[in-house]
Amino acid sequence: MKKRKCWNLMIYCGDRKPETTVNGHSDQKIYEEKVNEEFFDSGERFSGERFSDIIKFLPDATFVINSAGDVIAWNQAMEDLTEVKSENILGKGDYEYAIPFYGQRRPLLIDQVFLSDSSVAGRYVHYQHRDESITAEVFIPNLRDKPTYLWGKAAPLYNRKGKVVGAIESIRDITDKKDAEEEIKRYQNHLEELVERRTSQLEETNERLRIEIKQREQVQKKLKYSREKYRSIFQHAGIGIFQSTPEGRFFNVNLTFAQMFGYQSPEEMINDVHQIGHQIYTEPGRRREILDIIQDSQGVVKFENEFIKKNGENWVADLNLRVVRDDKGDPIYFEGFVEDITQRRRMEEALRKSESKYRTIFENTGTATVLIEEDTSLSLVNTEFVRLTGFSLEEVEGKSWIEFVTEEDRERMMKYHLRRTMDKSAPKNYEFSFIRKDGTLGDAYLTIESIPGTSQRIASIIDITDRKKSEEELRNLNQKLKESNVALEQFASTASHDLQEPIRMIISFLQLLERRYKDKLDPEAHEFIEFASDGAIRMQKMIRDLLTYSRLTTREKDLAEVDCQRILDQVLMNLKVAVDEGGIKITYDPLPVLIADYSQLLQLFQNLISNAIKYHCRDNPQIHISAQKKDKGWLFIVEDNGIGIDPKYADHIFMIFQRLHRTEYPGTGMGLAICKKVVERHGGRIWMHSKPGRGSKFYFTIPEIKVISNSKIQSKF
Repeated sequence: MKKRKCWNLMIYCGDRKPETTVNGHSDQKIYEEKVNEEFFDSGERFSGERFSDIIKFLPDATFVINSAGDVIAWNQAMEDLTEVKSENILGKGDYEYAIPFYGQRRPLLIDQVFLSDSSVAGRYVHYQHRDESITAEVFIPNLRDKPTYLWGKAAPLYNRKGKVVGAIESIRDITDKKDAEEEIKRYQNHLEELVERRTSQLEETNERLRIEIKQREQVQKKLKYSREKYRSIFQHAGIGIFQSTPEGRFFNVNLTFAQMFGYQSPEEMINDVHQIGHQIYTEPGRRREILDIIQDSQGVVKFENEFIKKNGENWVADLNLRVVRDDKGDPIYFEGFVEDITQRRRMEEALRKSESKYRTIFENTGTATVLIEEDTSLSLVNTEFVRLTGFSLEEVEGKSWIEFVTEEDRERMMKYHLRRTMDKSAPKNYEFSFIRKDGTLGDAYLTIESIPGTSQRIASIIDITDRKKSEEELRNLNQKLKESNVALEQFASTASHDLQEPIRMIISFLQLLERRYKDKLDPEAHEFIEFASDGAIRMQKMIRDLLTYSRLTTREKDLAEVDCQRILDQVLMNLKVAVDEGGIKITYDPLPVLIADYSQLLQLFQNLISNAIKYHCRDNPQIHISAQKKDKGWLFIVEDNGIGIDPKYADHIFMIFQRLHRTEYPGTGMGLAICKKVVERHGGRIWMHSKPGRGSKFYFTIPEIKVISNSKIQSKF
C-alpha cells in the first residue's frame, strides 16, 4: 500500500481556551498528545499544528475521527452547522456525532471509510466511491429547526506507515443550491409548458394552413396529380387504395390494392387492366350501376362487391368510393379505399350456420332451456320452456327467472345465483318449485353452466313434478312397509318366543307317552309317536331359527373392530365334529380385520361353512375360504366342491323356509336367509354361483364402514 504523508492534528478548534482537568492538564493537550502519538512521529509536531490550523479555517464543516470512532477534530464551521461546541464532542464515540443530524446514534458517511455497508449507502443520494474518497448527498428533515440538504465527502487518514488511523469528513450545506435547482426546474417546467402550449397553437395554426393549402390544391386541377407527401402513405397503407379515370382505367394503385387482385406490383396491374368493369367485376354491368349512384352523390359511397382476381378466384371487398370533381362539377377521377372482407364474410356465414345449428339444438334439446344474463334476466328461451310454464315468449324474455320461482324457494335460489356469480365451482344442479301461468305449481330440476368468455349462463330445466309425486308416494309406501316390517319382525319374535313353550310341552308329553306306554302300544302307534316327535322337534328348530332371524334387527349391537381370522377359528372349532365325520379338508387365506357385529359375522361364517359341510361330495370334499380387498371394502368367497345347485335357484335359496332338498338333508331353510340378513345389515350383498355336481361359490361383500351407530351405517358400497 502506498504511504501517504499525514498532518499532525491540533484538536482544539476555535478561539476558546481549553478547560483544565483536575491534574492541571487541558483537554486540548490530552487529545493533541493522543493524536500526535497515534498519527505522527515525534519529529512532525510542526506539521500537526499546521494541519490543525488548516482544519480550523476550512470553510466547510469538517470533523475527524480516529479508528476507534472517537471524535478528535471538530472545526468552527462544524460548530456553526450543528450548534454543538467542540469541547462537548471531542473524545466522544459510539456515533455521538450523528445525534445533531438525526437525533440518534447511527453510522454517517465517514463511517463508510471503515464499514462499506450497503444499507448505510442506501440512505444517501448521488453516492459515489471513487479511489479512496466517498461523496454523497442527504436530506435532513430537521437540522437547526429547518429541513436541510447536505453534501459530504469522507476519506481515510493514514500515518507514515500507511496504516488507516482515522477518517475525515467535510460537510457543506447545499440547501440554497438545491432550492435554486428546484426553482430552475420549476422555471424550466414552466418554460416547457409555455413551449408546449405554443407548439400546440402552432400545430393548430399549421393544421389550418395545411387545410387551406389542400383546399387550394384541390381547386387547381394539375396540382391534384402531384401528391408526393401523400405517396408514402398511399403505397404502404394496410388497405387497398386506387385512383381511376371515369372511363375505367387505373392510373394509380398502391401495392396492397394490386395484391388483392393477384398482381405482384401496382405497375403490373395498371398496365394489365384496361377495362375495369369487364376485367375485375364478376358482373360487368355492376360498375355502371355503381357509377350511376356515385354521379348523384357529393360524398363517399360505401358498398360491398364481389370481384375477380387475376387467377379467376372470386373475393369480396368493402369499398369506400368518392368522385373528385372540377370547378364545374364534372368528374376528374375516382378514388377509393378497399378492404378484403372475404374471410370475414366466410366467418359470418360460418357463424350464421353455427348460430342456426345451435339454435336448432337449443330448440330441440327436449328440455326447457334458457339463456340467463348477469342481472338474472332471460334473454333467450326455447319453446319447451314456453310449454312447461304456459307463458309466451313475449311474456318471458327480458324478465328475471327468479319471478317464475315460488315465494318459498325465491330467496334460496337468489342466494344460489349470487353464489354462482362469485364462485364458479358452486353446485350446478338444484331443485325448486316454479309457477305456471295458470297459477299451478310444478317441481323442476335445474342444471346451469357458465358460458366461457361471457357473463351469461345457460340453464336446462326438467319438469320433475310427476317424479316428485312418485317419490312422495314411494316414501309413504316405504314408511308403511318399514312400519309393517317392524311390526312383522316384532310379531315373529314374539310368536317364535311364545310358541317354544307349547312345542316343548308337546315333545315332552310325546316322550312321556312313549316311555309309559311303550309295552302297551303296537308298532304302528310307536311309529306315529316317532313321526309326531320328529315333526315337533323340526318345528322347534324352525321357531328357534325364526327367532334368530327376527333378532338380527330387533337386537342390533354397535359395530366394532372384528378379526375375521379369529371368527373363522371359532367357527371351525364349533364345527370340528361335523368336519371330522365328513373327512372334509378346509383351507383358507389370511382374513382381514373389519368393522362389524362380531356375533352376526360369526353366525354368517358358521351358516355358510356348515351349509358347505352339509352338501359336501363323497370323494375328497374340500372347502376354501378367501377374501379380496376391493376399492370400497372386502369380497369374501366360501367355495366348496360339493353337490352344487341349479343356477335357477340362485335367488330362491336366500328366502326364508326355502329348501331344495327337503328329504335328503336336514334343515329348516333359514340358514341362508339369515346370511342374507346379516350381510345386508352391514351394507353389503350376497350371491352365489354354482352348477349341479361341480360345487358352489358363495360371495358376500362387507364394505368399509365410515359412520357406525345403532340407527345409521354409512359405507362405501
